[in-house]
Amino acid sequence: MSAALVTGATTPIGRALIAELLGSGACDRVLAVGLEKQASDLADDHRVEYLSADLTRHRSVRRLLFGPARELGVQT
Repeated sequence: MSAALVTGATTPIGRALIAELLGSGACDRVLAVGLEKQASDLADDHRVEYLSADLTRHRSVRRLLFGPARELGVQT
């Protein structure tokens, strides 16, 4: 199972990238990250896990990389 991390997931480019990754079969799971507390439009697909995080903060990045990203086996 392959997984990818997409930052800026709630932007138009982020949404398009997630759709392309999942549609092409390039990965099985996507860890989507954005500043918004909820991304209801991304939650429709069970292959997408959304996480709200401020990537300008060291603690948030560390929590992301050593938590959900590690659990999903994100390599990209």
